[in-house]
Amino acid sequence: MNGVPGTAFQPRRFLPGRWPADTRNGPSPSCRHAAWSPGIAAARAGARVVIVLACLCPPTHAATSCDIHAFSLDPETAIEVRSGPGNDFASIATVPADPGRTVFAVVEHSGEWTRVVHAVDSRGSEAFTGSGWVPAVKLAVRPPRKYKVHQRAGRTSETIDISLFAIDLPLAGCREDWVEVELPVTGTEIDNPVLRGWMPPGSACGNPWTGCD
Repeated sequence: MNGVPGTAFQPRRFLPGRWPADTRNGPSPSCRHAAWSPGIAAARAGARVVIVLACLCPPTHAATSCDIHAFSLDPETAIEVRSGPGNDFASIATVPADPGRTVFAVVEHSGEWTRVVHAVDSRGSEAFTGSGWVPAVKLAVRPPRKYKVHQRAGRTSETIDISLFAIDLPLAGCREDWVEVELPVTGTEIDNPVLRGWMPPGSACGNPWTGCD
């Protein structure tokens, strides 16, 4: 079994309902995320589906350039924009809540944060101009009803077909025009699991007004 790219961690295999004590309450405090696994989407009660659990714990977060659009995940919550990628940086603006969703131009990703340079609300008015950072999970994209996610940002990486009702996927990261998303999880005993996968260019809709039919 291959390890997690960019880390020294080697995954371990378990069957549903047989999680060891150190993972029953989720990953260890130093490892916050479970790696995306082809078996996870098919997990059902009683099924012998192998799930791969891996900690994504790179020691540093190198910034990557992006060229995507994403919209506000929660239409009822304002989004605070900061001068750098972290809560310790100064707040420079607040993008108001928008029932119709605000669309952001995302140009960079670092750790759990994305840098945005422009935002337009559902009325077509500028909600933010300049350059600032927002938590990635405050933004989202919308996939088609049936779509593929990749284990890494590359068309040759392993994929899985996923069929879901219309659901907005929280942004986890980006690399150029590839979009990393947080995936819905069912059929596990992990508390608050976070599984991630990459969507290729053109498959994730970042504009809910016109492009997410």
